[in-house]
Amino acid sequence: MPHDPAYGSIVHWRRSWWNGARCEPILLTLHEGRLRATDRAGHELFAVPPGQVAGRLSRFGTLLLDVGGQTFHLVGRGGAQAPSPTAEQQRAYADFRARHPEPAPTDRPGLVDQLVNGAAAWRMRRWRDALRAAGAGVAR
Repeated sequence: MPHDPAYGSIVHWRRSWWNGARCEPILLTLHEGRLRATDRAGHELFAVPPGQVAGRLSRFGTLLLDVGGQTFHLVGRGGAQAPSPTAEQQRAYADFRARHPEPAPTDRPGLVDQLVNGAAAWRMRRWRDALRAAGAGVAR
C-alpha cells in the first residue's frame, strides 16, 4: 500500500438496527491523512486523521467506528428500504475515483457473501484493512 493511501466508496451508515429506511448512504474517503464522511445532504459528518479513529469489524461485516466519541455503524450495502445515494454523492465518488484509481484487490469476496449480500462484508473488510494501514486503531 502506498505511503499516503487513497481509498473511497459509498457505504451505508446504519442509524437504526430496526428501521431500514434509516440506513443512510455516505461517501467515505481516506486521503491526504484524513478520513472523511459526507452524508446525502452534503454535510461533512467527520474529517479526522485516521489515528483518531478506533473500532472493530463485527462478524456480520458491520464496521463499528468510534470517531470523536460517536460510534458509526457502517455497512457495505443498504437494505431495501434505504435511500439511494444522491447524484451528488455518486458524482463526488466518481471524481474521487478518477483522481485516485483503486489498486486491484488482492483477495476476493466469499461465495456466500457475494451471492447473499452483494459482497458487502468483503467491502467492509477492505475498509478495515485500509484504515489499519493508515494508522487507525481498528481491531482485526
